[in-house]
Amino acid sequence: MIILDLLHYSFWQRALVAVCCLGLIYGVWGGMVVAKRMAFFSDAISHAALTGIAIGLLVGWNPVGLAMVVGVIVALLTIFIKNRTKLNFDTVLGLFLPLAMALGVIILSFKSGYVPDLMSYLFGNILAVSWSDLWLQLVIGVVSLVWLIFNYRKMVLLSFDRGLAQAAGIEVEKEEYILAVLLSLVVVAGIKAVGIILVGALLVIPAMAARNLAVNFKQMLVFSGLIGVLSGIIGLVLAAWLDWPSGASIVVTAAVIFFLSLLKLKK
Repeated sequence: MIILDLLHYSFWQRALVAVCCLGLIYGVWGGMVVAKRMAFFSDAISHAALTGIAIGLLVGWNPVGLAMVVGVIVALLTIFIKNRTKLNFDTVLGLFLPLAMALGVIILSFKSGYVPDLMSYLFGNILAVSWSDLWLQLVIGVVSLVWLIFNYRKMVLLSFDRGLAQAAGIEVEKEEYILAVLLSLVVVAGIKAVGIILVGALLVIPAMAARNLAVNFKQMLVFSGLIGVLSGIIGLVLAAWLDWPSGASIVVTAAVIFFLSLLKLKK
């Protein structure tokens, strides 16, 4: 089937809109994640979402909604413990990532028989994204990006000098809570499309490529968003053409762009 013919199908139209939306959102937020060294945080949230998904599958409620609740709780607890102990950020996340995964596995063990929906949440299926899934991603994405734009200067200061941010009168802990909650919602909103396993890669890899190409932080965020969209479109087309899993195809495309970006460093 010719690729252009797929545009006549609603599932392909939804998938194309979804990859552009998620590519832009994850790309821009990925720049912030890389700057603040929060790559492990996005992985922890996506894996913690398994607990919410497991509860949803067990009791018949909306798995993504419950995953968001669990993701937000883990995000808030992580910031709370980090700021009240001598433990660093990654160490605290090292508690919640395996704990949430373990709880999810235990909860799933109570559900008898094969759970077909679980595989789509683990590895994603962007071709199965519904209009309601897409609207959820768009709303969360737009709200989070608007917040990021209006708080750009604060976030830059927090990313590179926490002490200076405090001296400038910024309520550092409050901003960290807001950032963590928004990032957790952004991460979980795309899980149905790209999967728990791959969502962290889609946040980090475009930002890594953008960092090699950009000359300043603002340009890095713009490039990261563009690379995210480009990776999504090319990856989706390759998935249809070569019959590859869509999420994995998008990640591989983003990785290829990253390796190509290394060529600039040699100049």
